[in-house]
Amino acid sequence: MKKILAFIFVLFCFSAVFAVEFNIPLGNFEIKGISVDRVVVNTETKAASFFVTVPESYLNDFSDIKLEALSRFYLNTLVSLNVDFRHLRVFLRTDESGEYKDAAEFLPEEPPVISKEEEENGGAKPKTKKTRSLSPHVKHGNITGTLSGKTIFVSAGHGWTYDTSKSKWDTQRYLSQGMVEDDSNAEIVSYFLIPYLQNAGALVFSARERDRQGKMVIIDDADGTTYEDSDGIYEESGSWTKNTSDSFGGYGRTEYPIERNFNPLKNGRFREATAASGTWARWTANIPEDGYYHVYVSYRRLEGNTDAALYTVRHAGGTSDVMVNQQHHGSTWIDIGRYYFRAGLSRENGSVTLSGTSGKIVADAVRFGGGMGVIKRGESAATLTVSGKPRWEESATHNIQFIGGTYGKTYGYMSNDRDDDVRARPRWAAWETETVDDPLYIAFHSNAPVSATDDTTSGLSTYIYSSTLNSGTGYQEGDQYPGSEKLAEFVHNRVLAAGKTFYSSYKAYGANGKNGIYSANLGEVNASVNNKMPSIIVELAFHTSKTDAPMLRNPKFRDIVSRAAYQGIVQYYADEAKTEAVFLPESPRNLRTKTNANGSVTLFWDAPESDAPNYYKGHPATGYFVQTSTDGFAFNDGEDVGNVLEWTGNFERNKPVYFRVVAYNAGGVSFPSAVAAAVPVKTGAQILVVDGFERIDNAMPRFNDGGSANHRYILENVNSFDYAKYYVPLLSELGYSLDFTQRTNVAGMDISKYDMIVWFLGEQSTEDETFNADEQTKIDGYLNNGGALFVSGAEIGWDLDHKGNADDKAFFNETLNAKYVDDKSGLYTFVGTDDLSAISGFFDDGTSVYQAEYADVLAPFDETGETVLFYDNAMTLGAGILTKTDTKKVFVMGFPFETILKKDNKINLLQFVLDEFEITPKVVDDDSSDTTDSGSEDPDEDTADSSDSADSADSADTSDSSDTSDSGDTADSGEGSGGKTDQGDTDDSGDTADSGDSNSENSDNSSDSDGKGGCSVIIL
Repeated sequence: MKKILAFIFVLFCFSAVFAVEFNIPLGNFEIKGISVDRVVVNTETKAASFFVTVPESYLNDFSDIKLEALSRFYLNTLVSLNVDFRHLRVFLRTDESGEYKDAAEFLPEEPPVISKEEEENGGAKPKTKKTRSLSPHVKHGNITGTLSGKTIFVSAGHGWTYDTSKSKWDTQRYLSQGMVEDDSNAEIVSYFLIPYLQNAGALVFSARERDRQGKMVIIDDADGTTYEDSDGIYEESGSWTKNTSDSFGGYGRTEYPIERNFNPLKNGRFREATAASGTWARWTANIPEDGYYHVYVSYRRLEGNTDAALYTVRHAGGTSDVMVNQQHHGSTWIDIGRYYFRAGLSRENGSVTLSGTSGKIVADAVRFGGGMGVIKRGESAATLTVSGKPRWEESATHNIQFIGGTYGKTYGYMSNDRDDDVRARPRWAAWETETVDDPLYIAFHSNAPVSATDDTTSGLSTYIYSSTLNSGTGYQEGDQYPGSEKLAEFVHNRVLAAGKTFYSSYKAYGANGKNGIYSANLGEVNASVNNKMPSIIVELAFHTSKTDAPMLRNPKFRDIVSRAAYQGIVQYYADEAKTEAVFLPESPRNLRTKTNANGSVTLFWDAPESDAPNYYKGHPATGYFVQTSTDGFAFNDGEDVGNVLEWTGNFERNKPVYFRVVAYNAGGVSFPSAVAAAVPVKTGAQILVVDGFERIDNAMPRFNDGGSANHRYILENVNSFDYAKYYVPLLSELGYSLDFTQRTNVAGMDISKYDMIVWFLGEQSTEDETFNADEQTKIDGYLNNGGALFVSGAEIGWDLDHKGNADDKAFFNETLNAKYVDDKSGLYTFVGTDDLSAISGFFDDGTSVYQAEYADVLAPFDETGETVLFYDNAMTLGAGILTKTDTKKVFVMGFPFETILKKDNKINLLQFVLDEFEITPKVVDDDSSDTTDSGSEDPDEDTADSSDSADSADSADTSDSSDTSDSGDTADSGEGSGGKTDQGDTDDSGDTADSGDSNSENSDNSSDSDGKGGCSVIIL
């Protein structure tokens, strides 16, 4: 190896004076049965050419997967030899005396690429119509950003696929460093990349399902109003006509699962009407369980369709309007937003109404949720099976079928679905593209080296299709689609630079850690397959690498590189238009509420961070939306309050109200802030709730796939930044008013006015700190002056007592009067003693809120403290320490309070502590007639069907949202048998976690420990 490297070095030195071609010793490229005859690298053009002889049998089932594997093997070997190149090409022959041909020529012949427009017009070229493209709005209002009018096709590579060669469903990549690429790609794209693009105004089509909701209901226009254990009902008003003449049809009621050649979006008919006052169609869903659902609509694109079809979504947070252009992108599922719905059949909080003011409106089907796999595959009728996985985990080829792709043209032209998946993605993008789109294609993957035992190769690489390099001037236009190289450069360079701000070790994958942008014969970006748009593949890092894999598993890193990729796309379009690239802002920070003497609530926040001159965190905000909620789950669209940092609203007295803030600028809208809350009364707040849970990294509890070591970063089970909703309704029910703050504000606040502080720390740990020095000083003074503290978290003792400095230990031992005993109880149970003897149950193992994996075992530091809560029935493992003296009132829990599953246990525990501290609700002389509903909350009526007489007596409202049960803990009735599930306490009850996971916070290598950064929600 040393001789080879020395040889290359000499040639490179020589090439600094003269451009040369040189051959590399062939022993590095040995593959059984394949003979590499010659490898030529041109040091001027940085082109590497492989001349290879293969047996004829090798070409019998030659496919993109084989060619990609060959190309990647040769490419990775060159990089490992530190060869400086940018372009890779493979030439094959089957006879030692035969002529070499470009490897792509041996790929099987494919049907010609055709667009959906041409297909539906019988092959005729569509007329170009210059009109605005469809731009779905989101809950917080219309989005106008730097990607408005752009259409982005996104592919999260791989996924569960039926593998004919193995006769089973399987992932396309396998477990490495605690992750499977098929899963991580989908998580990164679903949680981050797609929302960033949408929040910048783009129309985004996803090759794989984007909705993580495992439930799905579809209501068709033919379903009618008869409700009997169905997905829902369809109603209409006005003059509607059922279309019977169009040979392409629409969605039809379908018996799932379906076989490989079945198109559910052409299995039925659709209805059409001229838009007019009083003309509407409505789909009311029978929502299977509380939760977040994407809403999708389908329609048939017809001559005369309106470009402003109004879909009014009624959800648990209120009413949201979405304008859809029905002149384009018909016969598929169009995403019109993600909303929180309550279980049951209710027009009020689970329906979609279509209306319009001009042109023709088309009513077909509406879908709620992503669902489970519905494609059945097998070698015979007797062996047909479905994947058993949520659809968002399946590969693109199966989703493309579900969303209306054409069998044999868009997907399904190769016998093995795994082979078919590679080109189904770009073929679908070309098929869906219309003449009004200004599209591009981006695929997210992670990489793997040549050797299965190599765990050191690392870095970012980006690929375009095989293209010839010109000396010093980049790629020659030809094989790749024009613009692909420029797109690759903008995205690659932005991702690399932004990634380095988080991980200094992040680098490009190439000779000496440079370059990283390559052209190669990769089917997913082949311009002969997708001849409609620039296309790139981004390999974010190596999932096999000991240094890269922790980055890939870290949600913060996923957020950073996704945001950078979106920003690179913005730069690409701005460069094309010769305009300025403006990036949407970061989330607002450091939220705080204050209840006022008149009963109103003032919300305060800090402007988002912005890091000039590069603006990796986005450009400054120019305004804000304030969204409100009555339960902390479902929020309304919000009120545009302008460019201010505080806002006051009037709300019902003694009732919880929740807030989050969304920033905006010319680039688009931010992700929402963390959730704040208040319970207003005229006398001001009695209790302060402090959100101290900011941590989010790759060492936190997460959903594990079964009993395997495949770590799934389902963010709702890591940190959803909204845990106030598990405290506020309980304290309100007990009669207490309250304010809220994120921990970053505490040092500057007057906390002496509060009778008690409830401080939750979740899984906050050493890198992020539980209590910093300023907070320790503040709390110490507060307690010494008669205040009371209720604090919970799984890592407080670990951080302060076990790992802390002398001041940390003194605060934990003396101020909190607690002593760290052990890092983990090994149990998810708790039991009270003495006055708490009626309290016992379970806290979360990852099935409901999040997994409190390393719950501290505690003991009193001195005799004034008492262990009142244990993990075990033998009462040997302390879980809760109460200290009540004339000068100190402290209750410390070793696990997070919000993870207690049963509402009765939570409210009884709070009541016990408040009684022990002799804190009772203040009697408030409040004139109830003086209460005022905030103008910020949307009126609960559907403007689209104001003439709908059916609304006055809604017989279909069999499960109305006006449930008298506790809105913050919505469904505890299922806990009678052991209390292991609490559907009211979870955003994604289908996610499970492996309580036996062995990773500890010792492996927490997150480098992010900002000071007053404030936490923000990075999920949508």
